Amino acid sequence: QQVANRLVDMVSQPEKTIPTDQNLSVTPTQKKQKSAWFYHEFSDRPVGIVVSDFDQDGNNEMAVAFKHALLITRVVEGQLLKVAEVDVPARISILSLGAMDLNQNGNDELYLTAVDGTQLSSFSLEYNGSDYLVTNEQIRWYLKVSEGLTGEKVLVGQFQGLEQDAFAGRPFRVLERDGQLVKGPVLNLPGQLDLYSFMPSSEGTGTFYAHLTESESLQVIDDSGTYLWESGEYFGGSESCYKNRPEHEGDMVVSTCLGPRILKNGRGEILVVQNEAQRFLKQLRSYSPSRLVAFSWDGNAMQESWRTVSQKGYLADFAIGDADNDGMKEIVTLVKMRRSGFFEKDRTAIISYRLQ
Repeated sequence: QQVANRLVDMVSQPEKTIPTDQNLSVTPTQKKQKSAWFYHEFSDRPVGIVVSDFDQDGNNEMAVAFKHALLITRVVEGQLLKVAEVDVPARISILSLGAMDLNQNGNDELYLTAVDGTQLSSFSLEYNGSDYLVTNEQIRWYLKVSEGLTGEKVLVGQFQGLEQDAFAGRPFRVLERDGQLVKGPVLNLPGQLDLYSFMPSSEGTGTFYAHLTESESLQVIDDSGTYLWESGEYFGGSESCYKNRPEHEGDMVVSTCLGPRILKNGRGEILVVQNEAQRFLKQLRSYSPSRLVAFSWDGNAMQESWRTVSQKGYLADFAIGDADNDGMKEIVTLVKMRRSGFFEKDRTAIISYRLQ
């Protein structure tokens, strides 16, 4: 599959700020999109998006991961341009994407969870001054760039399970030593949490975790694992899936899906993906429509603050950053737009929203 060298369509709408709402639980607002950039002639599954100045030239880039491709893009005068494309072996499937400066050299590296068939084969890469080079490969861990209580970034890993549970052991901190990734201390997390789809927050002297359950509800638990609240509707939903072992006669392997990202913005709101689907058969789900929903914790329940306009498609990932280099942060969402016509292909869109 080839990625189009240019992005030939751009849709812009007038910017609209979101009014401050003091009673978030009563009248949540709807956040309008600022701009959208569309990938044409590319039907590969979108996986992840992150925003950073990877080459330290003073302008931010967006790294965009698909199942079999990784692109580095930049917005210049409102147009989204491809800066680089990283070669990914055909047998490798990307499952997640994150970015942070683990080696503390001033540049964010990219960390990707990936599989080779049924075996984890994660890798990392970094800009070296002229190109994006792989720095670690064939890592047999899941990798996730997570945020701590104060917003600091931490690289977290977890071993692959080879039985019914595709996650083994407890999540642990990943450290960098002499250019190599090494296993660090196990994280002190409630037992219900796996590596993905949780966000820690603090309330008074205690800590609570918003996380997406395996049954795709939004749940809040405290640091002892005690249940505090659960949504009455579905949230999350992921098409980033794989099978953790070969299938044999009498052993039907259910796909493991890596849950979508949860983030916290500067106002302390927790941002959660909501992909709609008929949730009878997990293996056959096709998500659409989708949106991003923001919540605030009032001490007893999650109260909705705002949501983005619904899109006809699957919301794969989102990020917060100055994506278009206008000096202001945006929320950017990575959406696989569903097409209604039989001969029309799905296409991928990056849709930005003003962050206030």
